[in-house]
Amino acid sequence: MSWVLFGGLGYEKRLWEVLGKPSFKVVGTDYVLSTESFTPAPWADGVFAEYLTHNYAGLVAESEGIIHLSNSLFSCYVAIDMAILYQKPAWVFLPGRSWRLLFLSQGEGGCIGCTEPYHPPKPAMVWEKFSPEWLELLATFWKNSPTSSTLWEKEGEMKILPRREDCPLHGEEHPYATGKHQLVVAVSCGENSVAITPSFERAIDLSGYLEEIKPFVRLRKSNVFFVEMEYEKFSCLVFRQGRFIVKGTKEKNTALYLYRQLVGV
Repeated sequence: MSWVLFGGLGYEKRLWEVLGKPSFKVVGTDYVLSTESFTPAPWADGVFAEYLTHNYAGLVAESEGIIHLSNSLFSCYVAIDMAILYQKPAWVFLPGRSWRLLFLSQGEGGCIGCTEPYHPPKPAMVWEKFSPEWLELLATFWKNSPTSSTLWEKEGEMKILPRREDCPLHGEEHPYATGKHQLVVAVSCGENSVAITPSFERAIDLSGYLEEIKPFVRLRKSNVFFVEMEYEKFSCLVFRQGRFIVKGTKEKNTALYLYRQLVGV
């Protein structure tokens, strides 16, 4: 069986090489905004040109395990929930102000959701840049995985994650793997635009958001309800409830890429 690699960060091939070129099925690679397409991955045994959604649960069920390497914290929780549902081991690189690495064991211990319930993060473009040294850390434990769920933090610090019995990922509901919590993407029939609406609570403090995003975009308009800006060739609107509209495309993956970069999920 193959491992499933949920990517999107641009280090997919390098990770495959560092791990000794195992059999990988890849969902999402580095997204090229200028061409609105994913980078080809001919080295993989199967490639799916999309970002991870709950629709890939069946692929996980038939896999050896999961590796997750993208800049979406929400996507991390989807992958972890799938791993728990189908009892698969998972290696998950957790983005944020500082990157971390999680090994999810199906033996002992909990998951990141046991200690840190999901909270929508800041825009990915304000986070710490990923260091390839994290790939080497995974390679060190690749063939000798811990027996308990383990979290590595900056500078190699590691700790065992305890299981919390009321963690929603360990219950029967599996809200991420089943799609209860998801990003609803709607491509406009008439206009050249795509809208993204979170199915979960995603309130945004627009005043604080503006201060963080200003250096990266061209601001067109802002008020208490929404922020309108330009990024590259696209016009984007961010609403305080977390809704996002991008004009200038009908490609859903472009909208998801911009949502990750400019809003954070």
